[in-house]
Amino acid sequence: MGVDSNDDGKAILAKGNPDTATNVASYVPGTTSDLATFGDEASRGDIMHAAAERAGSPSTSVITWLEYDAPDGLTNAVSSGCRWRARSARPRSRG
Repeated sequence: MGVDSNDDGKAILAKGNPDTATNVASYVPGTTSDLATFGDEASRGDIMHAAAERAGSPSTSVITWLEYDAPDGLTNAVSSGCRWRARSARPRSRG
């Protein structure tokens, strides 16, 4: 769905078609995630998709969404200076 190689990188990948799927799940990688490790993250999305199929879902899409600057480590994730990451990832107002 999209790739941006600037900085740590961003990527959005859908397994299945989210426009036509009965069920849509999102997998949002966290700490230490970046474009260099996105293959591992995409594999986790594939595992979620396969689990939905095994559970009998009539139609599922799993979106692996890495579109924010995740903390580089656990220490960074819990620091007060890291709150901007969550704020910058939230939806923008349309007003």
